[in-house]
Amino acid sequence: MAAFAILLAATSMSSVMTARVDQTYGEVKTVLMGEHGEKPLRFSIWEAASSAFQANPVFGAGQCSAMRILDESLSAEGIELKFYHFHNMFADLLAT
Repeated sequence: MAAFAILLAATSMSSVMTARVDQTYGEVKTVLMGEHGEKPLRFSIWEAASSAFQANPVFGAGQCSAMRILDESLSAEGIELKFYHFHNMFADLLAT
């Protein structure tokens, strides 16, 4: 059922979502080509989501633990936590 919901959401993207995907694609491409000065915040957030998933791959970390992992990961990079999600539907799903 969750896979169907994800597929439905992915196929019914609005123009705003399409623009965000294009922006993210551009950021990823720039970083991979070595043309970006510093790592975008979104990448730091996604790395924290990956850490949460790797620590709890079967059942997920749960919302509180995932947010603790996000806070610790961003704090280590000198970034103050100002939001409570991973800014990516798939990262949120995997981490929590």
